[in-house]
Amino acid sequence: MKKILKCSLCGEPLKDSQMVLLKNIPESAQGFLKEQDKISINYSAYLIQCNYCNHVQLNAKPVEYYKKVIRSVGVSTEMKNYRKKQFEDIRKKYFGNYKKIKVLEVGSATGEYSEILLKTFDQVVATEKGAQNIKSNLEKGIDCINTHPDEFDFIEKLNKFGKFDLICCFSYLEHLPNPKNTLSLLNNLLDNNGFYLVEVPNSEMIFRRGLLNEIIPDHLSYFTVNTATSLMAKSGIEVINAACNWENYIISLICRKNIKNPIQTMKNEYQLFNKKLDLFFNKEISSHQNIVIWGAGHQSLFTISTTILGEIASYIVDSSPPKQGLYAPGSGLEIHSPNRLKSHTPDVLIIACAGYNKEVLQAVNNMDLKISFIYLLDGIDLIKV
Repeated sequence: MKKILKCSLCGEPLKDSQMVLLKNIPESAQGFLKEQDKISINYSAYLIQCNYCNHVQLNAKPVEYYKKVIRSVGVSTEMKNYRKKQFEDIRKKYFGNYKKIKVLEVGSATGEYSEILLKTFDQVVATEKGAQNIKSNLEKGIDCINTHPDEFDFIEKLNKFGKFDLICCFSYLEHLPNPKNTLSLLNNLLDNNGFYLVEVPNSEMIFRRGLLNEIIPDHLSYFTVNTATSLMAKSGIEVINAACNWENYIISLICRKNIKNPIQTMKNEYQLFNKKLDLFFNKEISSHQNIVIWGAGHQSLFTISTTILGEIASYIVDSSPPKQGLYAPGSGLEIHSPNRLKSHTPDVLIIACAGYNKEVLQAVNNMDLKISFIYLLDGIDLIKV
């Protein structure tokens, strides 16, 4: 029996955690042998719930074949259709008009899902162990690499493909002795703007129904939505969508890497934005003296008072009557009704209304004003209309 050490999720000691000794359980789910005398009939392990993070885990060594993904049943037509739609929805929602999307599936078994991924995305690379599994992937046109996250050359073998836009793991992490370490490795392979699709079996159902007979040494971790999300957070990954799918048997997570040093990142990007605005208004449209900003929301007010806009703008217009006739905090610019644009038409109009930019642009077009230049302030981008 494996010695009880630390939680595989939070790293805290497990010695005082709740545990149940499972006696005489099968040593594995795939341990079918031709000779009876080689079967372990007294195999036991502790099922433990960490007192610190509530993660449920089996105190056992990984099964000897844990690096090789084995799917005990074939992929049905219904599952194929489900995956096809799932992958198409991910491409549309998270990648939009990206022309080339490179995908990595970690642990592809015989390539059933990688084959569907290849029909949706532009390039698919897979990892797998076992000659037969690798051969099956290659026959499906999948670039399959013989490696595993617990092997020393995992990163080295995949680095040649560059960064991936999407990394997928299907019912994989629960088999690993250190899933957090695997996710940390994968962070090195994912593009900063890329996404994860991570799925694990949903153990919430077996907990609520008391299904102790669902425990098997092949699975070292038993995740709920909470503990799966916690694992991602502790691995430097942000979950942006969590759902229980396939009759609640699967926890499906869409994730991305956390932003490191977000405060410094915002500072650096805003300084660059400031310099671009200075250059733009001093060189590109310096001859236009009448510049007006539409929008007195918080983003607009911050931008006006911290950039050259506060110095060069004549006034602000806003559709909110309570703001009209008052002076903007920070810049001191007077706020008027949009009707003022008709009598005091500017040379340059900057629409700074965040999510309402398109709606305001339509209103400006309906006013039929003769404005030389119209720009949309989109975050820290100035876009010419």
